[in-house]
Amino acid sequence: MWPSDGGQAIPRRPCVIIINFPRRYAIQTLSELDDRALRDIGIEHSRIESAVRGTVDPDFGRIM
Repeated sequence: MWPSDGGQAIPRRPCVIIINFPRRYAIQTLSELDDRALRDIGIEHSRIESAVRGTVDPDFGRIM
């Protein structure tokens, strides 16, 4: 039996794994793309993780 965790049905650790799995998959998939494909969608290799997590500056990829 799980220790009391405030009434949550699922322990915290499995929730973190379930939430992070799609992010890790997206990072892996984007990392396999070449520079040209990434440039087409407005990301650089060094910013893949930030883009997946939603912390990239939206103006970064815009051409002025």
